[in-house]
Amino acid sequence: MKKNITNAIILLLLCSCYVSKVFAESQYIRNWLICGPFIGETLFSETSDESKLDPIKGDIFKDETRRKYSFIKDVLNLEEEKAFGYVDTCVGYAFVRIISPKKQYAQLRFGSDDGIRVWFNGSEVLANEVKRNHQKDQERLIVVLEKGENRLLVKIWDFYAGYGFSARICSPDGSEIDGLKFIPKKNNLSRIPIKRVVASSVQGDDMEGFNPLYAADDNMKTRWSSNHYDPQWIRLDFAEDFNLARLDIFSESAYTKLYSVDVSQDARIWKTIYETKHGVPGHKILLFDPPVRTNFVRMFCTQKATPWGNSIWKLAAYGLPVSGKQKISYEASISRAVGEIIQPVKIETASTSSIQPESFNRETKKRDNYGPQNAIDNNLLTRWSSMHQEPQWLTMDLGAKKEFSEIRIVWETAHASDYKIEVSDNNINWKEIYSTDTADGIIDVIMFEKPISARFIKLTCLKRATEWGFSVWEFWVF
Repeated sequence: MKKNITNAIILLLLCSCYVSKVFAESQYIRNWLICGPFIGETLFSETSDESKLDPIKGDIFKDETRRKYSFIKDVLNLEEEKAFGYVDTCVGYAFVRIISPKKQYAQLRFGSDDGIRVWFNGSEVLANEVKRNHQKDQERLIVVLEKGENRLLVKIWDFYAGYGFSARICSPDGSEIDGLKFIPKKNNLSRIPIKRVVASSVQGDDMEGFNPLYAADDNMKTRWSSNHYDPQWIRLDFAEDFNLARLDIFSESAYTKLYSVDVSQDARIWKTIYETKHGVPGHKILLFDPPVRTNFVRMFCTQKATPWGNSIWKLAAYGLPVSGKQKISYEASISRAVGEIIQPVKIETASTSSIQPESFNRETKKRDNYGPQNAIDNNLLTRWSSMHQEPQWLTMDLGAKKEFSEIRIVWETAHASDYKIEVSDNNINWKEIYSTDTADGIIDVIMFEKPISARFIKLTCLKRATEWGFSVWEFWVF
């Protein structure tokens, strides 16, 4: 009996230690108002009374704006996260309000790379001007939480190389403190599970080498790469309904200069939540406050920055499950996810206003035919070509009324500089959906904000760009 009681006591102690550890681990603070970097400053450079700082989002402090930042790890690597960028010999600030339901003792634990200063409710409680690598819980101190709001300000000094810190709050014995709230609100973001990654194209149709799934597999040795023309896009299809709070984009040297980030509930109608004309290679972090509820997120690459296509090492989405509890982990989801390229809508037949006469091909020793069916046969070695006069038209019959949101025209050298696209349900009454008088040939990609439903699509070529007629290698509908 005594042996059983002793074993039970030991088991309870072990469980208590485990629970305390789990609770303490859960109390890392990841959501802060950050400000910096202040280059050239040291830990004890003071240009204001730091003990009185009481910042709010959007404040300007020493020419820097305080901004909300949601980290995805307990250890806040300020360089890797690009919160402050790759700089040396600088300082940065992180601030959070802790709301306590009562007056009570608490333990604050910090790790830092390099030096650290901490103010709690206006009093300096820690100062360590040290050059070191980060480890968890390098500093521990007891403070008194007042009932209501408590202010925690952390100042981090980077001497060289690594730059970051960790902070957590727990009871003096290491267990969780019930009822604490934080401003910014404590939201530990999860990597959003993925069921499918879809792209507009893959470089050279090489799915083995540049599969869209490679942008989501967390392997920085594999990447998605598009064909070498604008525009292109890549889309993450979530495995469950999420509130998107953060998107990490790791671009290869073949990066995108002008792009947008769009969200959708059905992959049909899209809403832009971010856009830039100044894309750069490397790591870009986008934060969305408040988070955006969505089932799909798309990076739409309007203009590439190099002669190559668009190439992404990693596209990682983070957020909060709408249901409150995540049903499947990212790791479990990616093992069964698939990568795809968008497939064209089948076109049944095509007709035209005129056809260039057949000609003898010396290489194949056959007569080349330039009929309209060549523009819909998925063969980039055959083409439709018209007589050498304008206007001319090419009409595609989808066989039935179908929905589409994208058209791609692959022109031969003899392209149209001025043309329009119309749709019809009966091949009689037409509605214009697109026109341009500045077309430059090669490949035209036309995207529509909302899906279009029609049976017939007509390309009317109004003005020739060359002395010849109009010639299309392929007309694709997506």
